[in-house]
Amino acid sequence: VRVKSYGADFWRVTLEAAKSFPNFKKPVLLAWASEDKMFVPELAKRLNAAFPNSRIEWIANSYSFVAEDQPEELARTMLKWLKETDSQ
Repeated sequence: VRVKSYGADFWRVTLEAAKSFPNFKKPVLLAWASEDKMFVPELAKRLNAAFPNSRIEWIANSYSFVAEDQPEELARTMLKWLKETDSQ
């Protein structure tokens, strides 16, 4: 498997976009794999702190591909979140 390198420009654009996260006021759901080794839980916590109206829902028994590992749990989590944030 060959991974494409986006170089410094990718990181510059990504970090620039991250500066706007505190200004995003809409609800944000971070449905995160609690056992992920690639996108470690600490990253979810950092994103949660960056967005003012966000929350983390930990998806157990899943790794980097939550939608493949736990599709039913992910769907339940998303539907619950959508119902709770419908009026926001």
